[in-house]
Amino acid sequence: MTNHARIWFVACGIAGAAGAPGLAQSFAKTSPIERVILASDTGMLRKVMTAGGRLYVLDAQNHRILIYSGKNVASVGRIGNGKGDLYQPFDFTVDERLRVYVKDNGNHRIQMFDAQNRYVGAFPDDPKSLGLAVNARGEIFLGQPQLGHLISVYDAQGKKLRGFGTLVRPSAILGEGFKRFDGYQAALNRVRIASDELGNVWAAFVYLPLVYKFDPQGKLLFQKRLQYPELDPVISSVGAQPPPQNYASMNFDGIQMTIVIRDVTVDRRSHTVFLLLGNERAIVLDRDGRELYGLRPDVDHGNLQNLAVSDNGDILATIFASPNLYRFPARKEVKR
Repeated sequence: MTNHARIWFVACGIAGAAGAPGLAQSFAKTSPIERVILASDTGMLRKVMTAGGRLYVLDAQNHRILIYSGKNVASVGRIGNGKGDLYQPFDFTVDERLRVYVKDNGNHRIQMFDAQNRYVGAFPDDPKSLGLAVNARGEIFLGQPQLGHLISVYDAQGKKLRGFGTLVRPSAILGEGFKRFDGYQAALNRVRIASDELGNVWAAFVYLPLVYKFDPQGKLLFQKRLQYPELDPVISSVGAQPPPQNYASMNFDGIQMTIVIRDVTVDRRSHTVFLLLGNERAIVLDRDGRELYGLRPDVDHGNLQNLAVSDNGDILATIFASPNLYRFPARKEVKR
């Protein structure tokens, strides 16, 4: 079954990482978005990833991660609280050796599985994190602003190795009208995290229009504020209570807030970074944070939740509260 929608490629002017003018829009060719038929039934999907020729999907409703390799389907986890069990898994990532790291939300822990999907360890997720990544050395990055910095780094035994990333005041980014939210500094410093092929760490703020890039040790390489008119309504609705129904929102740390950046994904083949924004658009950055192009999928059956790039360059997507996986065909070259 194919669901037809449109994708417009936005030809962007290249701008410096520290800040960029509004994106100049240029509507180009349209392409279909199609449903991916999976080889097994799924409940609501929360995340998709690809690694080592495998396709990984987080089936949150059934408390498991499904792994597709050719015609084979394997599963990590089942509902429970024992070793290797999962309860309300919220996030996961895969390292270069195809080890799987799961944010086992309902059991308040991070669990690890080897390339053969066997349980190999766990440690407490305390304080509760949002944002998960891993580097080639097996260091685990968690977004834990409650500890006074954006990101905490742990080894596989749960020993904290270091923390980095200075917290920002919401009013310093969004203006004095948001000063009342400075008391929610930890909540508004929640980030999504991705690690690139060099071990650098990309942190995309969930509730603020900010992206940071750190080196493997946590030194800030640059920060970028997203600035273009189409994102302004999303940003201005961050403080609205209740949030507008036309934008996705999330309750984390006790306050329901509009999501400005929903996901950050690294395509290691092309050395690019995809940011999924709160207005159903995506921006693609180079390794220096310069905008290369933008995507606007015309999705009429739900809000995009997560993006991944497949081995052939197609873009895979999950949608909030949907059991379906979708695919955008690989991008054609955009002439400048």
